[in-house]
Amino acid sequence: MTLNELLAAAIQQDTLQQPVEAFCRQHGVNAMQALNELARHVAQQLVAGDLMFADGAAVMKSIFTHMTRADVLAQAQGQLPEPAASICLAFDAGEFQHAGDGQQDDPVAKHTIPLLQEVMAQHAVSPTKSDSGQPIVTNA
Repeated sequence: MTLNELLAAAIQQDTLQQPVEAFCRQHGVNAMQALNELARHVAQQLVAGDLMFADGAAVMKSIFTHMTRADVLAQAQGQLPEPAASICLAFDAGEFQHAGDGQQDDPVAKHTIPLLQEVMAQHAVSPTKSDSGQPIVTNA
C-alpha cells in the first residue's frame, strides 16, 4: 500500500484502523510513523493544489481520532506525533473565519497554507523508512 492508496482509503472510510494496520505491516512501521507520513502527504498534496481542503480536513480528523486512541497513545508514551499534530491544527485553522478576517478572506489560503508551509519547513526530514531500510513509497 502506498501513501496515495492510504490517502484514498482515508478519504473513503470513516476509520483509519484497518488501512493504517495494513500500511504498518507492509512497511514495517508503527502507527505513529504511518500517521505522520500520511499527515505529511496530506499537507504536501493540499499545498500543491492536488487535494481539496474538505478531503484533507476529513482525513486529518480521522488521523487525529486514530492518534488519540488509547492503544496508539500508549505506543507513543502519551505523546502526539509531530508533525501530524501540528498539521491537524493547521487544518483546523482553515475551518473558520478568524477575528480580523474580512468576509472575502479565504481561511485556508490565509491561515492553513502558511501554517502547513511552516510546519513542513520545520519538519523537513527524509521520509520514514521501514524496518528494512526502504523509504515508504508515495505512489507506485
